[in-house]
Amino acid sequence: MHITELLLQLPEDTKAKVENAKNSYNRVIREALRFESRLSLNSGRSDDVSEDNSTRVPVRLDMGHPETIEGFFIPKKYDFAAMLSRIRPELVKLKESSDVVTNFICEHQQIAEMSEFVGGGICYAESEAKKLLELVDEYDLVRELLNVNNNILGRYRYSSSQQYSGFPHSTSREILLYWGIIGIMAPRLGVRVEALSAVVLAHELSHAYSHAGYDIDGNRWNDECFESSEIAVIEGLAQYYTERGLSRLAYKIPGSWDAYNRLLERQNESYLAHKIWINEIKATPESVRETLIRARNIRGLSLIDFNNLLHQTNIRKCR
Repeated sequence: MHITELLLQLPEDTKAKVENAKNSYNRVIREALRFESRLSLNSGRSDDVSEDNSTRVPVRLDMGHPETIEGFFIPKKYDFAAMLSRIRPELVKLKESSDVVTNFICEHQQIAEMSEFVGGGICYAESEAKKLLELVDEYDLVRELLNVNNNILGRYRYSSSQQYSGFPHSTSREILLYWGIIGIMAPRLGVRVEALSAVVLAHELSHAYSHAGYDIDGNRWNDECFESSEIAVIEGLAQYYTERGLSRLAYKIPGSWDAYNRLLERQNESYLAHKIWINEIKATPESVRETLIRARNIRGLSLIDFNNLLHQTNIRKCR
């Protein structure tokens, strides 16, 4: 089965839910990222300090069939598992609740009204749900999709020699939210479409702020240096500020923190680099910010170089 078959099975309101999340959370996420990174899309070279009049990074929706997954086929033996995985959260709930219902029936089977349910199909719901879950868990569609393409849920795009020749001339930067893929992954992660949309938006905006955001001196990450940096550094920074931003906004964006962590469990090593900074280096937010500003001038920046620089910065900051 090709991935497009699952896209065609999406609920009709999927795009509207992603659009609603974009409209509801775009500004508040940007504000959180500005606060966490102390970077701005305004260079500060004019009297107007509003980002609306500086670097533009519009957000738009796309169905979500990136060219890199055009050849993505689900192995035939897992077709049913892939389709069934859409209702995995409901199967989990059924399995967990059916045991309570069955016990209740058994405890009150002497009551006349219960007689038709004793030994009935409802008493086997737990075992049936368990069997279906075993089928679902034979194939992790979310993990398989993420392994194919890092940008499968969304993309931060900018015009440069190494970017996309078909980039619209009306803007130099933009963020794409692939609403179809978000719609496929959200139920399979057991989260709301709106919550996962917020996570993707925060991640792509974090790319925009770390790359195009100006520091207090009006400097930003040179395109050539950005493009030559190791992907783990670029994704690690996006993940770091996504985590910082969403932890701050957890009460404003219901379910986003849970969605971020459930997605993180299935992402590859490039998306886990920031956990070293947090858990091993124990870097402070200011150390990460200062290291980012210093490292943006390094061509061919590797994760090892960034980690070493961050470690040194953090030691100095903590003295």
